[in-house]
Amino acid sequence: MMDHSALARRLDGRSAAVVVRSFCRGPELAQQIWAAGLYGYRLERHDPGVVPGLAGPRLHFVLDPDPAARRRAAWMRRPDLRPGVLAPVRWGTSRVGEWPPVWTPPGWPPGHGPVPPADGDLPSAPWIAPWRTRLSPGNIAAPAGFVVLVRTLAALGLTRSGRAVAFAAWDIGTAFLVAALLTGALVARRVRNSACRAPGT
Repeated sequence: MMDHSALARRLDGRSAAVVVRSFCRGPELAQQIWAAGLYGYRLERHDPGVVPGLAGPRLHFVLDPDPAARRRAAWMRRPDLRPGVLAPVRWGTSRVGEWPPVWTPPGWPPGHGPVPPADGDLPSAPWIAPWRTRLSPGNIAAPAGFVVLVRTLAALGLTRSGRAVAFAAWDIGTAFLVAALLTGALVARRVRNSACRAPGT
């Protein structure tokens, strides 16, 4: 089970926008969006990043202006768990042997926490899915780096006179190929980031 506590601490209501690194997909991503919603934030944009291990991916959350979202967030930070008190969030307690255990948010009594909806009822962001794998700037830029590396290593393996000729023979076709690949990477990033923005934003 994911620990949402670090995310909850970031979504403190004082920042209008919060950027969080997340490698989650599928149900785990849906749970993060659900947890953010409890604290009055909604997912505005998903930035997959250029290279998965370096520059991303990142989730961009913004404060939800809906009064109901603000009331829910305020209750989450100071929950009233007295019997019979109406709560804006369905909550429960962990039972012995139950797995996964109920997530206990910061400031909540141990063993108490919000009950997530069924997987089919979790919030989703279908507009995220395909772009990181099918149109990755890193995947397009990598061949450009490979072409430069092979060409340079081949030239360095020659004699001094041959090296000069090889570098001089860096023909316009190779330069055009590298330029086209790098341009394609930039275009792919813009298209993908546009696709990774929530509809209507």
